[in-house]
Amino acid sequence: MKRIKKLASLLLAMVMALAMSVTVFAAGETGSITISNTTKDAKYNVYRIFNLDSYVLPDEKVEGDKGRFPYYIAENWAGFFAEGGAGADYVTKTSVQGGKTYVLETTITEANAGEFAKAALEYAKTNNIANDGSAVGTADDGTVVIEDLPLGYYLLDSNVGTVCSLNTLTPNITIMDKNQRPGNEKEVEEDSTGSYGSENDADITQTVNFRSTITIPAAEGVNNNAVGVENLVFHDSMGEGFTWNEDSVSVTLTRGDTTTTVDSSSYEVKAAPGHKTTDMEACTFDVVFTEAFNNALQPNDVIVISYSAVLNEKAVIAGDGNLNDSKVTFGEPGENGGFAFETTPSQTVTKTWQVEIFKHDSADTGLEGAIFTLSKDEKGSNPISFVKEGNEEVYRLAKEDETGSTQITTVTGGKFVIKGLDSDTYYLTETKAPTGFNELAEPIKIEIDKEGNITYSGEKDDSTGNTMLTATVPADGTAPQIPVLNQSGSLLPSTGGIGTTIFYTVGGILVAAAGILLVVKKRMSAR
Repeated sequence: MKRIKKLASLLLAMVMALAMSVTVFAAGETGSITISNTTKDAKYNVYRIFNLDSYVLPDEKVEGDKGRFPYYIAENWAGFFAEGGAGADYVTKTSVQGGKTYVLETTITEANAGEFAKAALEYAKTNNIANDGSAVGTADDGTVVIEDLPLGYYLLDSNVGTVCSLNTLTPNITIMDKNQRPGNEKEVEEDSTGSYGSENDADITQTVNFRSTITIPAAEGVNNNAVGVENLVFHDSMGEGFTWNEDSVSVTLTRGDTTTTVDSSSYEVKAAPGHKTTDMEACTFDVVFTEAFNNALQPNDVIVISYSAVLNEKAVIAGDGNLNDSKVTFGEPGENGGFAFETTPSQTVTKTWQVEIFKHDSADTGLEGAIFTLSKDEKGSNPISFVKEGNEEVYRLAKEDETGSTQITTVTGGKFVIKGLDSDTYYLTETKAPTGFNELAEPIKIEIDKEGNITYSGEKDDSTGNTMLTATVPADGTAPQIPVLNQSGSLLPSTGGIGTTIFYTVGGILVAAAGILLVVKKRMSAR
């Protein structure tokens, strides 16, 4: 008898030890889903795909133990897993007991969980399946909690537009919403280097190349199965100083180490839509991606949109430059339509410059009648063509469809302005000097830097001994002035004075008079 009691005590101790090592949950218990790193005003919905009345967590001390999870299909999701349904291939073996369809085998893995979630979400929306709980993000990077949820296997979605997670409620889980916000970075090409950045400068009439990079963030957090983005639209807004090249839009997609050109059937370019997004002027054009393209996007995908525009005659000279903004909208439209969520605008600046030429004499008096050409060649070849703006002495680079002139002639006052110049090296050549003045011996070298400041060759600076002088852009952004001096020598004296001329004249008269007197005397003697 004592032995039986000892054996019973031993068995009881073993059962208690086993019970302490295994976490067991029974029916009727509820749990909560905590969502961290939320998006402000985003609505988070959870859908219970599988019910779970009880479960046993895996025993970490037993190798290979996967626990016990008697999932059965939620009533609203029966059609999803039925033969011919979108989820039929994901559940391969079931058992019906007590009116419940238990899931014995599935093909759901980490690799295809995102596709499964996407298909499930589509089914929920198509069949108007009500969510089993919801919450609204109160702040960016904040935290919200959905409580009192029955145990089960849940799909978490938000109206930001990407599937967040699939997970089993056991009984409380935390999900990091890290994949919700695609990024957008806009850049412009500097033609002198071929590199892209936030700023460049250009000539009026020059084609300027832009690109915007949209990144699909990595799916971070436990069981984060992000796949796809809803209603992805790229918006671009150009200042009036740009003329957009409508046929210039192209798109590439980089996934891993492979970059491919996106077929134009996967997006639509809408020119001059006229709508506005937050913090942007009216959009110049949109790139609207198709649903099929959006659904196929994967975490870490990189989309690059390339396009170009011509800097035109309305370009802002110096100052704040010519702005180009872009942003991306995504997610389900709001109750009143429009764009659900959008990225912060990304902006580039394109600047163009101007200079003032002052043709003068040694007394700083402006000279008219000088003729100049401007070239990027030190020999003055291939001069730039200009057109005159209005009645002022302001010239800008001529467009392809304009008839310009390569010669600029100074008028009274000797000043004129050339606008719309890239930062570069130029040569101002005087092809004709003002009447009575010496022609310049060589062209004036003009160097414009990235800030619009000018270094030029000219009169020698006696204080430094330099022949290259500097003119900086004034605070008001007006044109830096380049003085161009013309000199003229005084009239040289002749080789004889006026007194000698008088002697020659009087002498001639006296000789003529003596001749006449001699002839008269000879005639009188002959009589």
